[in-house]
Amino acid sequence: MTDLLVEIQENYPQMTVTQQRVADFVLRHAGMAATLSARQIAAQEGVNPYALEDFAAGLGFPDFTALQQALRESGGQADPGLVTYFEAVAENLRRTQKWMQGGTAQDAAAMLHGARRIYLLGMRSSFALAYAAFTRLSRIRGGVRLVGAAAMEYAEELAEVQAGDVVLAYLFPMYSKITANLIVLARARGAKVILVTDEQHAPLDGYADLLLPCYVGGVGEKLSLTAPLCLSEYLAAALANLTPEESCATDQSVQRLLEDSFELSSVREDR
Repeated sequence: MTDLLVEIQENYPQMTVTQQRVADFVLRHAGMAATLSARQIAAQEGVNPYALEDFAAGLGFPDFTALQQALRESGGQADPGLVTYFEAVAENLRRTQKWMQGGTAQDAAAMLHGARRIYLLGMRSSFALAYAAFTRLSRIRGGVRLVGAAAMEYAEELAEVQAGDVVLAYLFPMYSKITANLIVLARARGAKVILVTDEQHAPLDGYADLLLPCYVGGVGEKLSLTAPLCLSEYLAAALANLTPEESCATDQSVQRLLEDSFELSSVREDR
């Protein structure tokens, strides 16, 4: 631990409640504290930006920028940007996990377990999430369909959607109107919808039967999709635990298909 972080810990008991809140962030995420702006940190921690200046002054720095410079110099990090990125991702996961503690993720797994068919839906960057979920869920149970609307073509896969089916949809800013319309269509036909989206989901309230918000704050302008990807991995694992025999049989069937038809390493010489 650097001398500056040790100093923060030693002065912690004498700090005000607000200063301690800033100190907690700096001690947990020194890399982020050294690179994010004071306004970004203040917004993330729910404090006034002046609180960061007050925190820095209490440690003898003229302003928070000077404290950040000291953090960068004392950290001895070859790539502080890398540390900042991974700390931001870890924070996304921590906050998403906290939001899921009410049991919504388990409810989603139960809905997928009871579905007649499962449809995976996502467009633009969200298509990568839908495809990743499809590759996992299709090896756990039958009746899994990927809605191929990534290239703006017609979503024929939803032509047979009906009551008893579940649509697992991914929708992140900027929200796709096509995805929203397909969700409305699926619900009008009696299907249930699980919607994985960002934490600022107020415009989407009422669109889904179950909403799974994920924290997607990134470093810079781009969103981080790590949290929704991890949530998809959890749903697949939870579903496999609910149907262990079917999951094993489905995985073995898919594996045989891959070995017989796709993997050159398994082609016998006499073929």
